[in-house]
Amino acid sequence: MKINKIGLRTIKTGLAIGVTLFVCEIFKVTNPFFAAIAALFAMESSISATFTAARDRMYGTVLGAIVAIIFSTFFPVNAFTIGLGIVLVIYICNLFKWQGTIKISSIVFLAILLGFEQGDQLQYALFRTIDTFVGVSISTLINYFVFPFDVGKKIEETLIELKTNLDKIVASFENPKDEIPIEPFEKNLNLMKSQFELLKKEVKVAIKPKRNLLNISEIVNNYETIFHHLKAIDGTCDAIKTANTEIDLATIQQLKLVQNYHIEKLNDRYRSLIDLQNNGV
Repeated sequence: MKINKIGLRTIKTGLAIGVTLFVCEIFKVTNPFFAAIAALFAMESSISATFTAARDRMYGTVLGAIVAIIFSTFFPVNAFTIGLGIVLVIYICNLFKWQGTIKISSIVFLAILLGFEQGDQLQYALFRTIDTFVGVSISTLINYFVFPFDVGKKIEETLIELKTNLDKIVASFENPKDEIPIEPFEKNLNLMKSQFELLKKEVKVAIKPKRNLLNISEIVNNYETIFHHLKAIDGTCDAIKTANTEIDLATIQQLKLVQNYHIEKLNDRYRSLIDLQNNGV
């Protein structure tokens, strides 16, 4: 039976919760459960995603607490006012485009109004805000400094795969009867584009960005252009194979001219890619 290895995110999640509970014990936090939950939900696969999750958790907690305090102070707590409060919480979240905070804001709002007697809500709201801050802060710091996710390394691996895919495609041009293996190339191209989008987010929160975004952007653009040439070449190959050589001889010659044009352009881009990738990412 194959045993899967424990992932780094799993290890960091356990570490974040352990450190959070330890800190809560030292500083006598009233309810470490909420701090641990905040740490759990803040731990994401990438640093930028953790920052977003931590921000949403803090915004949601503070918003839900503020609205709950206002309602408990000025309105009687009943089914009608609680429903009205939830509407207000969701409206404010949408107004500020904080869609990721809607659930946590609503939960905090309900917990304060339903879980505590009049007069205790303010203290509870303050404690829950502190708990959340402790949890998300520890989780963010651990994800930032302990085994940080390096999407640039993933891009390097994908570029190696793309180069291998492209070499096979270029080799297939030598034999017109061979199928052009475009699918693996397209799959890795889409993967690299998504990785590049993530890298742009990661660079924004990095203390010292280690990746050349401009160079990677040029590499992505070159591979996209190559893919368009590949689609054109593949289309002409299919057209040539299905054409009647006696009736459509002139058409075939035209298709071959188009095909050779795209092959030439593809080779130009390929040479540019070699230079770009030699400069590193």
